[in-house]
Order: sequence, then structure tokens, then C-alpha cells
Amino acid sequence: MQYRFPDNNIATAKTVASGGHTYPAGYLAWRASETEGDWISRLAAIGVAPVRHEQPAGYDAATQTKGDPVGALDEAGWWAVTWPDVADRPDAVEIVRAAKLAEIRDAADAYLAAAGAEYGAMERATWDQQYDEAMAYQAGTGASVPLLTAIATARGMDVSELADRIISNRAAWVALSGAVVGQRLAYQDALDAAQTVADIRAIGVSYA
Repeated sequence: MQYRFPDNNIATAKTVASGGHTYPAGYLAWRASETEGDWISRLAAIGVAPVRHEQPAGYDAATQTKGDPVGALDEAGWWAVTWPDVADRPDAVEIVRAAKLAEIRDAADAYLAAAGAEYGAMERATWDQQYDEAMAYQAGTGASVPLLTAIATARGMDVSELADRIISNRAAWVALSGAVVGQRLAYQDALDAAQTVADIRAIGVSYA
């Protein structure tokens, strides 16, 4: 539970000094014998109001960006904290653009991270060497392929079959990552062209 105190700070229950008296944090609690109105009146007498957080009316987290929180006493005596639509601010376009840019970037990263979740960072560090050795093996140059040999031996697999799989997987990853990067850049182009808050919010971000 949070309260708004006489110094305008919002915090959990704490000692309050008012009218030459000191009231312990426990004094702020709503007593079972009190109505809500009586409790709020008792707190108001020492300059304190209970706080509740309200989602802005009609707020859509998928398309809107919250502005700075604002608070005011409601009719019941609660200090109601809400977040007006940031579109009401003079710098709204810059704020919404920055939020959309982060959404575009982070969604692309998350999609690729999920696609490669099977592999750890240390294993990914070997991918380039695996591919180079696989290409050299298929070229029939007789080049040494120590990494492929070690992997194939551990898996009980022929080096030839492993090389084929590595090259196939590499092609699939290139196609997938290229598609995601291309989509990200297309979203970026749309964002660069957008001039209003509505235009920016209309850019739906979904990678596939």
C-alpha cells in the first residue's frame, strides 16, 4: 500500500509528523472498524492520502506510450495516479518514435534468439569454423578438418554426412536471419517516413 504524504512524496507507510504529534506507520492502516470514508478522513486530517494507480482510459499498451505519471485527489479522497497518453506532450513524436524503434529492434533480436535458443554462445562461436571445414571437405581438397572430425566422432556420424548437415543448416540460418533483417529494415523505413504519432503507432511489428 502506498500513500501520498504532506511533502508530496509517494511511499509505503512511514511515520508522519503533523500538528505537533508523531503518528507511527501503523496509524495509516485501514482499521476493520472503519468505513473507507472514515479511514480516508482520518488520514486527510494529518495530510496523508491513500494512493491507487489507474490505467489511462482507453489505454492500449500495444499502440500507446505512457507519459509521465500525474496524480490528483479523486472524489473519494484517494490520490489517483495515472499516465496520460504521451501524445499530449509537445515532444510526443520523438518519444513515440524512440519507443517504436526499440520495439522494432528488440522484437527482431527476440525472434532470432528464440530461433537459435538450442545453441549456446560457446557453440555458436564454432559455427564459422564448422562451415569453413565443411566447405573444404566437400571441395575434396584433402584439407584438415579437425573440428568436424571431433564432432562426427562424438556423434558416431560420418564426416561427409556432418558436412552436408552443417552446410544445409548454414543456408537455412542465412535465409532466416536475412528475412528478419530485411523485415527490420522495412519497419525502420516505415518509421523514418512516419511524421505523426498516429502514423508511428500504426506500424505493426511482427516477425515471421
